[in-house]
Amino acid sequence: MMKRLLAVSLLGAICCFAQDSAGQSSAGFSSSNSTPSSSSLFIVGSPSCSSVLVSSSSIAASSSQVLSFASSSSIAASPSSQSSMVLIPKGCFTMGSPDGNWDEKPAHQVCVSAFKIDRTEVTQAEYTKVTKHNPSWFVANSYFAWNRCVGDCPVENVTWTQASEYCVAVGKRLPTEAEWEYAARGGSATKYACGNSKQCLADFAWFGENADGKSHPVAQKKPNGYGLYDMFGNVAEWVFDIYDEQYYRHVIQQDPKGAFEGATRSVRGSDYDGAVYGLRSAYRSELMSIQRDATIGFRCAQNPDR
Repeated sequence: MMKRLLAVSLLGAICCFAQDSAGQSSAGFSSSNSTPSSSSLFIVGSPSCSSVLVSSSSIAASSSQVLSFASSSSIAASPSSQSSMVLIPKGCFTMGSPDGNWDEKPAHQVCVSAFKIDRTEVTQAEYTKVTKHNPSWFVANSYFAWNRCVGDCPVENVTWTQASEYCVAVGKRLPTEAEWEYAARGGSATKYACGNSKQCLADFAWFGENADGKSHPVAQKKPNGYGLYDMFGNVAEWVFDIYDEQYYRHVIQQDPKGAFEGATRSVRGSDYDGAVYGLRSAYRSELMSIQRDATIGFRCAQNPDR
């Protein structure tokens, strides 16, 4: 499995050079006095840029961080974001795959409590309204057509820290890896959320075979069984968990929240440049939390009582 951690493409080098030349800031957030509008709730039935080379020292997570979804942030919290959310019912499912990559094994039973999750990936407009900064590589005003995204495009090229801070700022959090996979499957138990045949994928996802190598506005493809858009393809998504390739061998069954220590964070789903293999519901990837990639965005989650 190709790891984004090792990918430093020519496109990323061009992107970083262009940003440095233009004097664009790579800082994550600035203070904001604006408060995003309230979200509406829907209930359901039952090319790398600014990748940073760092040491491989482990990132330790305290028990309080793992159990409480650490909420420390440099931004003042806001009540909600613009994105509508979907209430995902509590339930159990088979996480992982018996015939997938080694870090997807063994397939195991996991149960999650009810939670809410953004119906779409966080958009550039939403992110910019809160942070006053748009780090994305694919933007509407790009001089080049090959990195132009016009419309309600997903924010990308953000670090895990920036994604987490944004979610906290709007009164939410990143979903756990288990929550993400449960929601992404949309009630299915098949290889892909839309079935076992790859023929269904073009209707549900932007990926290497149909996306022309760039991101697209959110919610243009069909939603999954829970009414969620772009869970696979368009941009991959940061999740809360510290990544551990052997985590599935000793994961707890109820509401797992990832490893206690590790060098990277989990990334789920595939992206506009990804292969069909990465569109499987069980597919996992990873990246260091301080790195950014033009193929990675995120969506936020929330406890149901918020």
